[in-house]
Amino acid sequence: MPDGTAAPQLRILLAEEQAAACDLVTLALGRLHHRIESVADGGSALARAQRDATVDLVLVSTTLPDMPGAALIGALRQLPALERTPIVAICQGSGAVREACLTAGAAACLGRPLEIEPLLRLIERLGGSRGGIGLSADDPVVDLEHLRHFTEGDPQLESELSALFLSTSELYLQEMRQALQEGRAWTSSAHALKGASANLGARRVAAMALIAERSEPSRGRLEAIERALDEVRAVFDRSGAAPEPCPDRGETEDAPREIP
Repeated sequence: MPDGTAAPQLRILLAEEQAAACDLVTLALGRLHHRIESVADGGSALARAQRDATVDLVLVSTTLPDMPGAALIGALRQLPALERTPIVAICQGSGAVREACLTAGAAACLGRPLEIEPLLRLIERLGGSRGGIGLSADDPVVDLEHLRHFTEGDPQLESELSALFLSTSELYLQEMRQALQEGRAWTSSAHALKGASANLGARRVAAMALIAERSEPSRGRLEAIERALDEVRAVFDRSGAAPEPCPDRGETEDAPREIP
């Protein structure tokens, strides 16, 4: 994108010890009008985030000189202001390194040598100008433009997918309620709900499911997701994508089905 072209701005924290990679990211994303602050070690990144955690995206190298990338990601995830902020690991090493980063809370991983095109596509997939599925209160409950693009403007398909999403979400919620009741993890159900919500454009539910996926089960988080799904139903009613009423909470008949 040429300089001077209007574009959304992200506030990006880059923890990268390799000068060439740092320069590449700073130049490429700076031309897109994103604001990048770079540090060369994990301690500096953590100090920066603790001092001022108003960032939309964090990029973390897994080969920082003072701490493993997964350790830094885990520490950043403990900061309340970064609970919903996408963190992307820049990985060099085995699949175990990537797995450790994802387990610690990374939203995605990029390999080395770092290339800009995959990074740009990832930023777009994570949510473009708003820093991914970490949302503010001003973000739409449902991205109807995304849904209509997904269905190619077919109102019947839109209604069918909306109904399928709501019924499937209730099944995932039932699994989470059961896990909470039994005192066990609900990670897989929250992860599935997050993916289904993101696919359909239910961004607020996706954000809350992401938080739930990386948190201990709690009644408060469950109720927050339930309220967000109620808002989704209201949006579908107003938009004309009026699905059939979903089953009462707690009732399940079929196994969960993935949204395409």
